[in-house]
Amino acid sequence: MERYSPSQSILVVEDSDEDYEAILWAFKKLAAPQTVRRCEDGDEALDYLHRRGKYSEEVDPSLILLDLNLPGTDGREVLQQIKQDPKLRMLPVVVLTSSSNPQDIDRCYIEGANSYLHKPVNLEGFVKSLKVVLDYWFGAMERVFEGYKNYRVEQQPVFTDPMLIELHSRISKYFLRSETRAQVLAYIKALLSDAKRKNCWQLAAQAGDSNPAKMQRLLSHAQWDADLVRNQLREYMVERLGHPNSVLVIDEVSFPKKGSKSAGVARQISYQTGTIENCQKGIFLTYNSPLGNVILDRELYLPQEWINDTQNRSFAMIPENMKHRSRPEFARHMLESTVAAGVPFRWVAGNIIYGNDRTLRQWLEEKSIPFLFEINPEMIEWQGILSKIAAKDIDNYLSALDSSTWTQVNSKQKLFGYDYYDWNLIRVDGLQKTNGWCTWLLIRRKAGTQNEYRYYLVFGPSSTSLPDMVQVEGQYRLNEKIWKMAKNEVGLDQYEVRYWHGWYRHITLAMAAYVYHISANS
Repeated sequence: MERYSPSQSILVVEDSDEDYEAILWAFKKLAAPQTVRRCEDGDEALDYLHRRGKYSEEVDPSLILLDLNLPGTDGREVLQQIKQDPKLRMLPVVVLTSSSNPQDIDRCYIEGANSYLHKPVNLEGFVKSLKVVLDYWFGAMERVFEGYKNYRVEQQPVFTDPMLIELHSRISKYFLRSETRAQVLAYIKALLSDAKRKNCWQLAAQAGDSNPAKMQRLLSHAQWDADLVRNQLREYMVERLGHPNSVLVIDEVSFPKKGSKSAGVARQISYQTGTIENCQKGIFLTYNSPLGNVILDRELYLPQEWINDTQNRSFAMIPENMKHRSRPEFARHMLESTVAAGVPFRWVAGNIIYGNDRTLRQWLEEKSIPFLFEINPEMIEWQGILSKIAAKDIDNYLSALDSSTWTQVNSKQKLFGYDYYDWNLIRVDGLQKTNGWCTWLLIRRKAGTQNEYRYYLVFGPSSTSLPDMVQVEGQYRLNEKIWKMAKNEVGLDQYEVRYWHGWYRHITLAMAAYVYHISANS
C-alpha cells in the first residue's frame, strides 16, 4: 500500500535549480506522489493554474509549494491571486522560502497561506517538516516514518461505547473518505475529554497526534457539508429526546475574538455581558425537552459591514451569494427548517431581540405557533388594557397594583438558587389573529418586592394557564445553563478558525458531542 495516492500531484513554483533538486530529493525520501510539476516563475505558475497556453490540458494540483522570491510576478502576488480566485482559493498553498522575517510570515498567513516552511539548510530536518505537510494535506493517517513499501497503517482503536458508535454511524455517511470519518470520531471524543482547552492543538494531543494538522484539515479543507450533518443530528436528537411539550428557544451567543479576520467578527453588543466587544455572534435554536436539552440549529450572524467588505469576505471564504440577514430573519429560517422537518414541540421562546420583531411574531401567529418572548416595553405598541398607559410609565403602573393581583408560582427550574417569582398576567386585546387564541402581557418580579421586573409577550390558546406560561419561561431561562455546559463540557467557544465554513464545522461537531453528553448523562 502506497504512502500517498498516485493520483495526488504537487506543483512546485521555484526558480532555483539547486533548491528544486533538494525538494525532489526530499520527495523521494518520503515516497511522495510521482506527479510533480515545476514552474520557474510567478507568471508561469499563474498560466499553469489558469490553464493558459501549453498548460490547457493540465489539472489542478493537490498541493502547491510556492517560493516567495520569484522573477516576474513574485510569490506574494501569486499567493494573493490564488486566494482571491473563487476557483483556486481552496487549493492548499505552502509557502517555501528562505525568509525568516516575521513580517513575511504574517503577511503570507494574512493573504491565506496554509502553511510556511523554510527552505532546506538541514536536509533531514526539511524532510521531517515536509512529511508533516504531506500527511496533513494528503490526509494520511499516522504512519511509521520509513520507506513507503514497508509501511503499514496503524490499526484504529476500537471504541466500545455503543451510544457513541451509534451517533458516529448516523453522521459518518456524510464523510466520503475513511480518514475523514475516523478524524470526526477523534474530534468528537476529544471534545468530550477533560482537556482544559479544546482548540486544535489540545484536541490533537487528546487524539494522540503530534501536531494539529489533521484536526485543522477537518475544519478547513476536508470535503463535507456541515448542514447535512446538522440535519442528521436533528433526526438523532428527536429520536432520543423528542417530546410534544418541548420548547424551541431562540438565543444568541457571543464569541469574543482578537483581530478582524474571523468571519463575522465586529465590535458589537454581547448579549451575555451587555457590553460592546470584538466578537462573533452565533444565532442558535435549542430544543428544551422534558427528556433533555440540546442545540438543534445554528447560524453565524454577519453584520452589514461584512456583507459590504469584499476583501474580508473573500479571505473568510464567505459564499458570494450570502446576503445580509437580521437576527430575527435567521431565527425564522431555523424555525421554518425545524417545522418542515417535523420536529415535535409546543412553544417557541426567545429574548428581546426576537420579541420586539413584529414580522417574526406575525409569522408565528399565522402558523398558530404559541410563543413567549421577552420584550422591551418601550418598543411594543400596547393595545387593550394598556392602551391608556404610556410605555415609559409601565413600572409605576405595576408598582401601584394591589398585591392581591400578583401570584407566586414556582417555575421548577432550579437554576440560580432562586426559584420563586411573583407573576402578573394582563390580557392584551386586539393583537391575536386567530379565533380561540389570545395574547397576554406576562410580568415577572422578584417575590415579595416591587422591582426587577421582566416582561414577556405570550401568544397561545385561550385555555393557556399562568402555570403553563411560567414553565415555558423557565425553559427559556434554562438556556443560560445550556451555554455554560456546552462551553465547559464540549468546548463550544474554544475554536480557533477564521473561515466561515470552519465556524459551522466546529459548532456542528460540538453539537454532536453535546447531544452525546446529554444522552449519556440523562
